[in-house]
Amino acid sequence: MAFEARYHVSMQTDVKKTLRTLIEAGSRGVHSFDLGNMIGTIRIAARVCDLRKQGYKITSKTETKGNARGVRYTLLNPPQQTQYRYEGNVAIQM
Repeated sequence: MAFEARYHVSMQTDVKKTLRTLIEAGSRGVHSFDLGNMIGTIRIAARVCDLRKQGYKITSKTETKGNARGVRYTLLNPPQQTQYRYEGNVAIQM
């Protein structure tokens, strides 16, 4: 697999992890330091930018944690939960 393809797959995984973490944090949001530690990347701002380009509304508020400044991100428009019903092994969206 070429470098560009590996990078793209890794980036998309980080975007999904970032979105999942923001959803779980809810209205309290999550600090950029914590988010970076949770998903294992230092490119948090880039992943938040990717989510914003996909239409997610995410606030950013500068916040001090210890002796360092970071950002608290809060997702304002979490995706709607899709409901499914199952018929045998087939999931049917409701």
